[in-house]
Amino acid sequence: MCCMLGRLSTAPTLSPSPIQQTEMRRLESVVHTIHMELQNIRRKEERMRDVNGAQRCLLLLTGVALVWLDIGLRAARRERGSACAT
Repeated sequence: MCCMLGRLSTAPTLSPSPIQQTEMRRLESVVHTIHMELQNIRRKEERMRDVNGAQRCLLLLTGVALVWLDIGLRAARRERGSACAT
């Protein structure tokens, strides 16, 4: 085992060929583009989540206001009906 380690440490280091370097640069560019695209999608997703939350809140408030309006109109109609009966 010790002999193998000695051979491995003295093995010559290989440098990538110019074609491999070019391919690595191209792949690095593609990976960078994909990374930027994913960040962009995350930002859009956050904005959509914020808009969705705001719309949900607005819808809830509108629903509550309509319920109160309905209760008020029914009460007014009853009062008018009881006033006319007397």
